[in-house]
Order: sequence, then C-alpha cells, then structure tokens
Amino acid sequence: MDSTDEKLLKQPNEELLSAPVPEGGAVQWYCVYTRPRHEKAVAMKCDRLDIDFYLPLRRVTHHYKSGKKRYWLPLFRGYVFGLSAPDKRIELSREERVLSVLEVSDQQTFIDELLQIYRGLQVSCELQPVPYLARGRHVEIVRGPFKGIRGVVEEVKSRFRVMLTATMMNSSVPLEVDAGDVEPIDAG
Repeated sequence: MDSTDEKLLKQPNEELLSAPVPEGGAVQWYCVYTRPRHEKAVAMKCDRLDIDFYLPLRRVTHHYKSGKKRYWLPLFRGYVFGLSAPDKRIELSREERVLSVLEVSDQQTFIDELLQIYRGLQVSCELQPVPYLARGRHVEIVRGPFKGIRGVVEEVKSRFRVMLTATMMNSSVPLEVDAGDVEPIDAG
C-alpha cells in the first residue's frame, strides 16, 4: 500500500460524519465529480486546501499469473465528498481534475448516508457497488452465463437479486440475476 492510500484510508473519522449539520450553511457537504480515475488526486488536493473530505475506498484483489495484487479503488467512481465553506468549494472547482461540484440540498440525509457507507466499509472493505435499479429500467447483463442479454427490470427482489424480462421472438423470458451482474443502459 502506498502512502497516498494510507492517508486516504484514514479519512474521515466517524466524528466528522457524525457531526450535526452546521447551522446557517457556513460549511456544507457537497459532491465533487472528477475526471475518470482522478478521485485520489482530487482527494489529496482537498487535503492540501484544508477541505474535509471523504473518499470511500474498497479493496479489490486481482489475480495474475505471478500471484495476486490488492488495490484500493473508489467505491463510487468519479466522486469525492467534500465539506467546506463556499470559498474553498469554489477554489476546488477550479482544479483541472474536477468536472463539477454538486450541491447537496438535504444535508442531514446525505450525512446519514455517508455515515452508513463509512460504517459498512469498517466492517468489510471489499464492498461492491451495484447500480440502482428500478422497475422498468433497461439493463444489460454484463457477467455470467447470460452476459450480453438485454432486458427490462421486472421486479427488484432484494438489494442483490433482480428479475428481468428479456424479450426474444415476441415472447418474454424471465431471468433472475444478481444486481451486480447488470448495468443500466439507455432505452434507445
């Protein structure tokens, strides 16, 4: 593990995420949308600017012929979460690796969700994100024996299982797959 990963894994502490929403909006949480694969660099820029931040990281293990290697990757690709005054947020938005800074309207709900993510990663650093899937959403199966099949989410059975309908030859074939094995696509 390199020193950047070590520093990022120490951010934030639970105290920061458990703090009540600041009154008057002097300091607020926001989402920083980054260029692809620039999350860690943006997080380190936050650190240099004295911006409190949270970059949830998950551990990924890749198996190679020479053995296995572990990496720390962002749980949410393209996002770092920041907490600062508006002047610092504006300064950060000028960073070339930052595509946009998104305001968070419901600060308390956002903090509660970040805290749940933080606690989940404390239990298991190998959590995997899955797309949010709603009934009627067009998806493509990206892993497993049905890879490449497109369909429509018919039923969300649990956070981990999805029932979708694949229409072939003017008939529907129901398939039950893991939520992590599908990705949303445009209906067109």
